Formats: sequence, C-alpha cells, structure tokens
Amino acid sequence: MSINIMPSDTYEEVAQNIAMILGTLKGSVLTDREFGISATLIDLPMPAAMAALEAEILDAIEKYEPRAKITSIDFSQDADTMGGQLLPVVQFEVIDEQS
Repeated sequence: MSINIMPSDTYEEVAQNIAMILGTLKGSVLTDREFGISATLIDLPMPAAMAALEAEILDAIEKYEPRAKITSIDFSQDADTMGGQLLPVVQFEVIDEQS
C-alpha cells in the first residue's frame, strides 16, 4: 500500500485511513496495541470468521476513523474461501465534518 501524504480530498484521506486500519494487525503498533484488526480470527470456520471480521472492521473504523459511515461490508467474489482467504470490501460515506 502506498501512502499519499497529501490526499486530494477528504474521501481519499478517509479511504487511505481505512486501508491502513484494515491492513494492520492488532498488537503491531507500539504506541497503540489496539489499532488494527485481530489475528485471532485466523483459525475460525469461514462463516464465523466472516461474522467476526465484520464486527472487528466496524469497531475499528468507528474508533479510529469516525469520519467514515460504513454502508456495507461484503467479501470479494474472488475470495479463495477454500484457501482460507477473506477479502473484505468496505463501502463507506464520509460524514459531513460541518455537522
């Protein structure tokens, strides 16, 4: 993931922040061990892992990127469920900062 230090707009900034949250394992950030997504989902059966991952995503984004309102979380049609990969697709809207 490349980081744009000067995003062109708020949407791009929020999208980049969400990607950073989803791409970080909890416990790997020294200054905030709660940042990211838990690795404890790895050995769960696929339906349980999907539900747990969705909950993790909602909680993490609500805590670390409050400008985002999640509209849906789906899992990619290309996800290799037999190989154990879950690829979340997160749709969001940017909450009006003026409100």
